[in-house]
Amino acid sequence: MSAPLPDAELRARCVWSPEHARLREAAVDYAAHGWGVIPGAACDGLRYLRGHTGDPAPGLVPVLRGARTLRDPRRVWHWWSLAPYSILARAGEQLTVLYLPVWLATATLTHASDRGPVCPVMLGPHGAALVITPGIAPPAGIPDLAVAQPGELIPLPPTRTLAGTLTWHIHPNQTGWQPGPAEHIYTTATTTLAERMGRS
Repeated sequence: MSAPLPDAELRARCVWSPEHARLREAAVDYAAHGWGVIPGAACDGLRYLRGHTGDPAPGLVPVLRGARTLRDPRRVWHWWSLAPYSILARAGEQLTVLYLPVWLATATLTHASDRGPVCPVMLGPHGAALVITPGIAPPAGIPDLAVAQPGELIPLPPTRTLAGTLTWHIHPNQTGWQPGPAEHIYTTATTTLAERMGRS
């Protein structure tokens, strides 16, 4: 593996920005805590680009051939030094996400947590995403509840999308970098939704 380039040379090769620095720092942090990441197309607010090439991309697609997952912080540092790539994770490897409307996510977390944060939680333009353990099927027939399928690519904060930037509501640091227990969270979300529907 080639040695990482000095910051001065990297700045000469690409447009360096605070957003670029935040993405690299976050990507390295994920890898250092065992979360595999994949560099994805960069978003400039108007379109998706294939990173340092400047070629257009059809969305948050991987820029690595075969979408290889990276876990070595040095390799991650090198890749995210090239361009402000989005940060993608593959559902099912170590984690998956439960997508919920913000109101339901808030109510679920309130019910599920009596000893501190129960799982990392991302916020984005389309709602909340609870980071949970993979491999357990969600209950059927529950509206407003969707789970990332195995192999699906999940954007992680601070990835920027055309709709807005993802942020952490509950950072993985607050849960010891552990995803929440899926079965417990599914049960709590189902109970919370049933209570809401019963009052309506």
